[in-house]
Amino acid sequence: MPPNLRLTDDDRNTSLASTTALDRARALLDQGRKADAVGLCLKSLGGESLPVITAANLVLILREAGARDEADVTEADLTAQLRARAARSPDDARPQIDLGRLLYGLDRFDEAGLVLAAALPRDPLNLRAVMTLTAIYLKQSRPDDAVALWQPVFAVDPDSGKLRLDLARILAYGGFPDHAKALLDLAEPLCRDNRHEFEFVADAIRGTSQASSQAAMTVELFDRFAAFYDKNLENLGNRGPETVGLVLDRLALPKGRKLAILDAGCGTGLCADLLRPYAKTLHGVDLSPGMLAQSKKKKLYNHLTRSDLASIGTLPPGPFDMIVSSDVLVYFGDLAPVLTNFAAITKPGGWLILTLELTEHPRGWTLTPSGRHKHDPAYLKFALQSAGFSAPKIRIDCDLRLEFASPVRGFAVAAQRLALAFAAR
Repeated sequence: MPPNLRLTDDDRNTSLASTTALDRARALLDQGRKADAVGLCLKSLGGESLPVITAANLVLILREAGARDEADVTEADLTAQLRARAARSPDDARPQIDLGRLLYGLDRFDEAGLVLAAALPRDPLNLRAVMTLTAIYLKQSRPDDAVALWQPVFAVDPDSGKLRLDLARILAYGGFPDHAKALLDLAEPLCRDNRHEFEFVADAIRGTSQASSQAAMTVELFDRFAAFYDKNLENLGNRGPETVGLVLDRLALPKGRKLAILDAGCGTGLCADLLRPYAKTLHGVDLSPGMLAQSKKKKLYNHLTRSDLASIGTLPPGPFDMIVSSDVLVYFGDLAPVLTNFAAITKPGGWLILTLELTEHPRGWTLTPSGRHKHDPAYLKFALQSAGFSAPKIRIDCDLRLEFASPVRGFAVAAQRLALAFAAR
C-alpha cells in the first residue's frame, strides 16, 4: 500500500509529473511490462496529492496489470478518505460529489450515480457533478433523466443557446441522436452569436453538410473565448503543450536558441515557453485576432501574424527549422492542404510536431459532436508522406483533455521534412 496517499478536490492541480506517469504507465502496460507499470503507479500514488480521477485511473492500471491486491487496498483507502470527508461535512455537497466522481473513475457507475444523485439537490449547479451524472445516466440508457439534470442550469440562463448546444453534443456523444436533435432544435434560434459553431455541431449530429467555412467557425469560437481560454483549458485538463514538451525531449535537440520556429495556431501562446529555449526566432500565427492579442501580452514571440493555415498566401514564408501545431489540426478534416503548406515553408530536414485526437475510421477522419475532428494514424502517415514529410519518427499516445467527463485519447507525432518529396503510394 502506498504511504501518505492523499487526494485533492481540484482536477486542475494535476501536475505534469503525475499525468506523465499515468501516460507512461499505460505505455508500459501496452508493451507488456506489467511490473514496471505497477511500480510507476505505486510510486505516483505514494507521492504528492492527486486529483480523484487521476488516482482512479492509476488504480485501474494496477488492476489491469494484475496487481489486484494493491489495487483493492488502494481503492478501499481512497473511498474511505472521501466517505470520511463527506461524513464530517454532511451539509457540504462537495465531498460527496468527489466521492461520486471517484467511483465513476473506478467504473463503479451504479454506486457513483446513487451518490451523485443524493448530492446534487444540495448543489444543482455544480457542473462537474451534472456532467458526471449525465454520463452515468447515458450509460444506463436514461437520456430523459440526463436532460432533467440540466433544467436548473438552463433556468439560470434561459436564453443560452450555448448550454443547449453543449447538452446536444453530450447526448450525441452518448449515443442518443434523437434526443440530441431535439436539443439542437431548442438551441438553434438561441445561437445567434455562435452560428458557425452551431452549424458545425449540427452537421456532426444531423449528418448534414450545411456548415460554413472552418475559418469562420474558428474566428467566431476563439475570439469569444480568448480572454479566458487558458482557464478553460485548465478546467479541461489540457495536455497538448505538455505532450509537445515530451516530444521535444525525445528529439533531444540542443537548446541553443538557434532555430527558426513557427507556432502554427499559437492561440494564447501556451507552447511558447516550451519552444523559446530552442528558438532564435519564434513566430506565432493564428486566425483569431482575439487569441493573437492574448499572445502579444505574454511577450514571448518575435513575430505574431494573422494567418489561415489552409491558405499558403497568408503564412510567413520561412523557411522554418521547426513547425509546431498543438490542438489545432483537430479543426480540419482533410489534412492535405495544411500539411502541404507546412512542407512548403519547412527546411529540408526540419521538424513538424503536431497533436491530434485518435480514431480508426476508413476515411481517415471523422467530425465529432464537439465540432472537432479525430484522425486515424494510418491516414496521418499517408498525408504526411504525400506532403513531403517522413512517416512519424516519434509518436506519443496520451489523454489530451477531458470531454463530457471522459478522457479524450490522442497522440503527438514528430515527422521530418524530406530533402526530396515523393508522392505516397
